[in-house]
Amino acid sequence: MAYRIIREASVLLHLAIGLIVVMAFTGCETARPDETPRLIMEQADETAVTPGQSEPFGPSGPSGPAAPR
Repeated sequence: MAYRIIREASVLLHLAIGLIVVMAFTGCETARPDETPRLIMEQADETAVTPGQSEPFGPSGPSGPAAPR
């Protein structure tokens, strides 16, 4: 019985270590709950369209102006 508990604990420990390694190599950022709204607002500020700035891809889409017909 003790062997089974130790084996299951070992499996869970290895899974946790694997998750940490994957998060480290993929650049996953963790934040405390009180930091999350600030991080969301910073990302929104980076992608926001300011007055006087056109849409990210312009009026005709990502390919540029439409060819005359």
